[in-house]
Amino acid sequence: MKLTQLNYEVLLNICSFIKTRRSLLNLGLTCHALRAVIIPAVLYERIDFPRHLCHAASIQRSLSFFNAIRANRSACGAVRHIEIPGEATLCPSWEETIPMMRGLCSVGISMSHAVQFPILGKIAALPHLRSLSLTHSWDADVLDAMSGIGRLRSLSVDLTDSVLSYDLTLDSGLGQTLINSRDTLRTLTLSNFWWKLDMPSACPVDQELVWPHVLELSIHLLRGSWPNLVYHFPSVRQCHLDCISTELGQSFNQPFLARLVSLQGGPEALKLAKDAGAGLQHTRIRVGNDHVKFPFDSYMSPELKSVTLEYYMGAGSSPLEHFEQLPSLCPKVTYLAILWGFCGPSYREVKVGVLC
Repeated sequence: MKLTQLNYEVLLNICSFIKTRRSLLNLGLTCHALRAVIIPAVLYERIDFPRHLCHAASIQRSLSFFNAIRANRSACGAVRHIEIPGEATLCPSWEETIPMMRGLCSVGISMSHAVQFPILGKIAALPHLRSLSLTHSWDADVLDAMSGIGRLRSLSVDLTDSVLSYDLTLDSGLGQTLINSRDTLRTLTLSNFWWKLDMPSACPVDQELVWPHVLELSIHLLRGSWPNLVYHFPSVRQCHLDCISTELGQSFNQPFLARLVSLQGGPEALKLAKDAGAGLQHTRIRVGNDHVKFPFDSYMSPELKSVTLEYYMGAGSSPLEHFEQLPSLCPKVTYLAILWGFCGPSYREVKVGVLC
């Protein structure tokens, strides 16, 4: 470290406490502890990389970071959360560094078909991993490396950008991860999948496909036959539905919808929940071109306390009309947020404030 980088105000305050050689020794011991234990634990607990490392200088800094952290065992052991970008140049560094981060609890990976590397096998060996998030495009053979991962509390696999959907079967890597996390999983997100999880009729009770502790469930672009939500997820109270199937409205899924207290999705999903008798308190609604088929009063629940409305250009619906109806339809609302933008994932948030 260069002397020009010192904070002299802090240095002078520290020096004011040095009166004897004993106090100097205590300062030295304290500084050593700060450098070896406390500072790494704070600085390296969460590591976030930019989504796109497009400049040579930023990639070089990242490579230097990997070299530095591998040389510091305390820093490596202090890492608890990382976000891994899909940068091909850094793949070898991640493969070498991940096994050294034995304390990792949470991992997020953004990947594409152009960048695939065997990191999931490395992650499977982490003893404390509790949260895993995979986004963008993943090849099926790469996802099969997940089979050794288990005991997760949170799992999100979003393949929305993938051209092909993934067959979620008992023999697939993701299927094995779900089975291995049956007793621990609390939050689950699945996007762009064919649901093909079927157990043999003679399956023992302790091996049934039931996730009893999942409280938050997100389902997007699910293809094929839907799961029996009542059976597979008996404890879900918060749900995000970006796709609607005729099976969702069937009588066997009515108890699932009825027990929800929070729902994110389109008007059709909210109407199904309302018709099932759900006492929704929180909702986030994407208002689209189906406003004629589903009038505002047909899906808004009087028990709602928190409402987020998403509008986009060309939707055809009138926010002003909705605002006029909201006080009478939802008299208990204390929080209202408006998101406005174009059709797509990018919204511009309009801060409305708090309604009393």
